[in-house]
Amino acid sequence: METQRCKYVQNYFSLLFLLVSGFTFGQSWTDPEVFYTDDNGYYHLEWSPDGQSLAAASFQNNETRLWIIDLREQHANALDLGLSGDMYISWYPNPNVRRVAFDAYDSSDRSQIWTYDLDTEHLEQLTTGGGAKFMPRWSPDGSFLLYHLDGDLYRLDSDTGVVSLFLDSTTPIFHHAWSPEGQELVFSIEQGGNVDIAIYSLVDQTIVPITTHEARDDRACWSPMGDMIAFVSSRSGNEDIWVYNIETAAMTQLTTHEGRDSFPAWSPDGTRLIFMSERDSGSALWETNLNPDIQDLHRFILPHFTIRENLWSTRLSIMPAADFPLELLFIAFDNNGRRLSWQKKALPAESGFSQTMDEIFPILDGDVGWLEIRSSMPDIAGLMTFTFQSTRATSSLPIHSEMGGTLLLPFIQNDPYWASGLAICNPNDQIAEIEIELLDLSGHEVGSVTLGLGPNSKYVDMVTNLFSNALPEVSQMRINSNLPLQAFALSFSEGNTQIVAVPATLFDLSTIEY
Repeated sequence: METQRCKYVQNYFSLLFLLVSGFTFGQSWTDPEVFYTDDNGYYHLEWSPDGQSLAAASFQNNETRLWIIDLREQHANALDLGLSGDMYISWYPNPNVRRVAFDAYDSSDRSQIWTYDLDTEHLEQLTTGGGAKFMPRWSPDGSFLLYHLDGDLYRLDSDTGVVSLFLDSTTPIFHHAWSPEGQELVFSIEQGGNVDIAIYSLVDQTIVPITTHEARDDRACWSPMGDMIAFVSSRSGNEDIWVYNIETAAMTQLTTHEGRDSFPAWSPDGTRLIFMSERDSGSALWETNLNPDIQDLHRFILPHFTIRENLWSTRLSIMPAADFPLELLFIAFDNNGRRLSWQKKALPAESGFSQTMDEIFPILDGDVGWLEIRSSMPDIAGLMTFTFQSTRATSSLPIHSEMGGTLLLPFIQNDPYWASGLAICNPNDQIAEIEIELLDLSGHEVGSVTLGLGPNSKYVDMVTNLFSNALPEVSQMRINSNLPLQAFALSFSEGNTQIVAVPATLFDLSTIEY
């Protein structure tokens, strides 16, 4: 009891320090690496809302073309629209509507605003008349488009097509982008021959510069998380990618290569930034990833999630052990150890949390994997509930901070009415060497297999596939590894009308006294 009491006293003062010091998650950027490359020389990059595609323009052989790059298939498709122009691109914000807006010349060589529906292949010209209209951007709710005309911003209603003046500026503005909530704009302004980045508030209608350097700062885009703005600056003597922190006003240079880096674009979840780079004697798309600083956070593991549409749904519920504000960081991995995404969440004091995986990760490039949770508090209770949608059969797994090199699964059932599967999670940065032993209820070994499990990976299979010999109707399993792991068994009744999840029990031989 005294040890437990001291533990909570220590945890209390640790948490008090975090609260007093204004605890927030730190973050860092990875070194840039190639994201996508071919011979087309893309620019005006725009990520689709569902994260599956990238829209871009190219100029080759005196011809401008629009492209849609399928990021899963790693293949680019040209849109043969018979148009030319600057072709600044904006995706419609609803991920279920595959439509882009862009600027291109009409038959009289005047720049107009157009839309193209990728599913119906319907091309529509939205504006007419004189004056160069360019750089369209959908509002975050999709209700209107903003575009540039004669240094001002104009609003085009999506339903009625009515055009009205949105912002009459005393200085030319261009390259605008929305904040995620739609209450602010960031854009370039030209003053005294110099180009800087400024933020315009729709609430109080003020324009506040955030850069005042004598070098050109341009092409700003707002992070979907709302906390940063990426932009291009030549202040280092070459065009490079920089980010501006909204809260601290700190600026960070992300690229330093002597080749030109430009046209930054955020991934929909805000954890990746791609850009065009002319390094290495060519033009390619590069990326840098935003990594959360998790060194001082408490770690919890959920060894399974699945969010297959119309098949499985998964819900996570968390309750803090004390009435303090709680900072949470969710990191999703697929079964092969690839980090899919991460999201932050702050909970007020005395507040709980319950959301589906779709709500936590609106954009997730994968549907099966495991979840790492980092918490500002050392003691939280949590449960992952997954439901087979056609039968509404439900089971759940608790979150754990403990892992072990020896794991026991006391109940494995395989008979005409039930079948069991196994999942082993290796949340380490090294390959785990694993031995799996299947035992009957007398303790006799029915079979054993060995396997290597890669870093941050998960092994999933049915027990009947794992062991080729005849299985007892009821058996037990022991898992031994050189690294601490987590595991669970999942038993399915015939027709999946019932599902039983059995978390593995950690077994530490060093605690046994003989």
